[in-house]
Amino acid sequence: RAANTLDAMWGHRDERLEAFGWTAARADDLLNAIPAALTALSYALVGRPLRGLRCAARQGWQWPSPNAGVVMAGGAGSLGVRVGGASVYGGQRAERPPLGAGVPPEGAAIARAVALTERALILWLVVILIGGWLIG
Repeated sequence: RAANTLDAMWGHRDERLEAFGWTAARADDLLNAIPAALTALSYALVGRPLRGLRCAARQGWQWPSPNAGVVMAGGAGSLGVRVGGASVYGGQRAERPPLGAGVPPEGAAIARAVALTERALILWLVVILIGGWLIG
């Protein structure tokens, strides 16, 4: 959590804090790589497995934040939607790579995304319960 907070506060390029910001951003990327990959895997397993895994593996690392990209690509692929493209960040237009596969999301995709997240949560609760049962 600390690495994420430091990245949020100082992870952006600033001449005065460039070295500290770079270190905070890389530490956050490193510490969250496995959780991000597991989240993408979870979305794929409870959604459209092959499409979700393929999108996460091929597209996720193209996003400016590799951990966010793999999760968004896996989720979008599992939902059968395509996200990304032009956006505005801090008043500046930014072009982001497309993630996922399928059609652009519509309003109904929000409910499907919530359901995907709920199924992934249930998957992890089952894994934790089985793990606890096997250990105990």
